[in-house]
Amino acid sequence: MSVGVRPGVKVFGTSGNDMAVSQPMVNTTWFIEHVNPTVDIDLELMWSSNNEVNSFDRNNAYISHLVGNYWDKDAATAAIANANGQYSIKRQSIKSLSPFAVFDRNTVGVNELIVTGSVKIYPNPVVDLMYIESPGKGEALIINTFGQVVQKNLLKEGVNTIFTTNMQPGTYFTRSIIDNTIYHQSFIKH
Repeated sequence: MSVGVRPGVKVFGTSGNDMAVSQPMVNTTWFIEHVNPTVDIDLELMWSSNNEVNSFDRNNAYISHLVGNYWDKDAATAAIANANGQYSIKRQSIKSLSPFAVFDRNTVGVNELIVTGSVKIYPNPVVDLMYIESPGKGEALIINTFGQVVQKNLLKEGVNTIFTTNMQPGTYFTRSIIDNTIYHQSFIKH
């Protein structure tokens, strides 16, 4: 098993903007690899308080695991203060390895539940108008690659028109919350 540690937390693990610029987290990514692709491990990550950025709340923290193109969310817990002046947190029963980071419950851009097929976004790429087809009432957040919410939209059941005229060109993510289900998608703004 090998472990590498780098400063910063990229949106896609090794690429994309650095989420640590604006999001509450530990400004570190842990890269863990093993020759066997099938694992079942318990993981403990440690850091110094100097690595905590953007009002990171170590009393409501968790280890996030990059799964596909999304950082996942785990149950928040309090980090443990160790005798060496570092803090640590654990996550159990990890079945795959990829980048890991430590977020708090306020970090935006993590995936509580990936659901596909129920919310449609079109066209993609977007110029000035985007349409979100929703199965019910809810809310759609548009998040930039820094993890910042740039637009909030109330959704009605059916087709919703979203104006993107004031958005800069680039990649964005939608986080639609409908009937306590969270849907994540991405789109490109031209």
